[in-house]
Amino acid sequence: IGNSGEAGLIVLMDEVRVIDVSVSGVEERRSASSLMPGSLSVGSYPNPFNSRTFIRYDLPAGAEVSLVLFNMKGQAVRTLVAEKQGAGIQQVSWDGLDLKGAPVPSGVYLYRLRARTGQGMQIASGKVILLE
Repeated sequence: IGNSGEAGLIVLMDEVRVIDVSVSGVEERRSASSLMPGSLSVGSYPNPFNSRTFIRYDLPAGAEVSLVLFNMKGQAVRTLVAEKQGAGIQQVSWDGLDLKGAPVPSGVYLYRLRARTGQGMQIASGKVILLE
């Protein structure tokens, strides 16, 4: 961005970083395309956490949604959402338990959000850190 008197100025951005200063913890990084209207976005708070974290996401349209947590070995730890949901902001909590109801060890966990609409599949992901 430059002075209005500069003719022919072109500004290119290849990454946009969003930092929510009201939430302490790990910074979520999102690509510029995930911040564009009509695209899927996801984040978690608090992060790191020790008893419960909330994963919040914004669906641009109604979709068949899947939200799965993985450990760092790539193994599915727990499925938090597997259903059709309407457009708008959704939120789900994770209590640090696996699919059998057993506590998982401290560490980094990844989550993958998939939303299938009539226009195709959108995928977003992030990470949470569990501290005991």
